[in-house]
Amino acid sequence: MFVYDIRAAAKKRRKELFAVKAATFFFAVLAVLLMIELAEARSIIRDTHVAIEETAEEDFLLPVLQSRKKPYADYRSITATGTRQYSLMSESGVYTDAKGFRKIGGRYMVAIDHRFGEVGDHILVEMANGIVFDAVVADYLDETEAGLPVMLFFVDTEVISEEALNHGDMSLANKMFTGRVVRFVNEENK
Repeated sequence: MFVYDIRAAAKKRRKELFAVKAATFFFAVLAVLLMIELAEARSIIRDTHVAIEETAEEDFLLPVLQSRKKPYADYRSITATGTRQYSLMSESGVYTDAKGFRKIGGRYMVAIDHRFGEVGDHILVEMANGIVFDAVVADYLDETEAGLPVMLFFVDTEVISEEALNHGDMSLANKMFTGRVVRFVNEENK
């Protein structure tokens, strides 16, 4: 004989409704939090770009939303012989370190947006992880936009690790480059 317990069924139904309402509430709160985060991110990007324009020429804050990847270019890709870039790559004292990075005077050779320095300028690069390293501007990137890399390293692709080569990311060759770049300080203007 089949016995239907109305109270047990009602209790089960209330639990199910409560679970649905709780999930709905949770996702509504999550949606509001995501909208707030998006609004804050847009504000940060807008404020950061304003800060770039208002900061002293030798000290540049960078967009928060940028690629964390540190791309590379083989130093042999600079082939225009009459340029400052080619001359800099050909100077005596330029060498490739054990991890494949091109350096001059112990400074990493990088490409950055032209607004942050001239070819040959010495810059300090500050990472979000607190590491600051010396670099020299060896070439230019296109204008920096949110989500794009703000810097690339010049390397010898015959020396860099297979992992960095396959992923196109030099932070895999040296963990100190993990994370985003926070600021460039152009030492030539001091």
